[in-house]
Amino acid sequence: MGRIFVGQKLRIFGAQLDGLPQPTPPLELPPSAMLKLYANGTRRARWDAKLGAQRQLAFSVNIPSIVLSGGVIPAIDVIVVRTYRCLFMEKDADGRTVAVRNEHGEEIASAKHQEYVATMLAKKQQQVQAEVMREFEQEERELERMPKQRLLRQGIVYHVQKRALVAAPLVTTQRQRAVSNECVRSMCRD
Repeated sequence: MGRIFVGQKLRIFGAQLDGLPQPTPPLELPPSAMLKLYANGTRRARWDAKLGAQRQLAFSVNIPSIVLSGGVIPAIDVIVVRTYRCLFMEKDADGRTVAVRNEHGEEIASAKHQEYVATMLAKKQQQVQAEVMREFEQEERELERMPKQRLLRQGIVYHVQKRALVAAPLVTTQRQRAVSNECVRSMCRD
């Protein structure tokens, strides 16, 4: 890389027009307008290169000629010499690496984790069901202890059958009242 001089042909990529507040025709540019070139996007062209816009927009740049703060890099040619398999790292809560696995090992660990989550979920579901059943049985025992007349005064008819509790409010229509009276009679016989 060297200096730019008059008469030299350049390949330019990513240049910006600076100092213009709005678009302006090229022949009416103010003296404050400048073309901003970047070191990574400017290279010497061959002496016989055609001037003007090119079909290939970007050109390749070799890695040693790249400048750290030299702007956008047009293109880099690379040759892949070796590829590595994807590795998975498992970390604990403190951020320390616990295990490093390949894809097969990660699939096995993922299956084990899903199985663990499923068993924990099933245990939690059983605990919740057991707690609900305990509460249900406790309410059932409390209702069995209450006198039937008091239940009728509260406006609720309870019927216990095969460990299932069905609660239905007393209704006011004549047809439903007859059904509810039949239920009360059957409860009083029991």
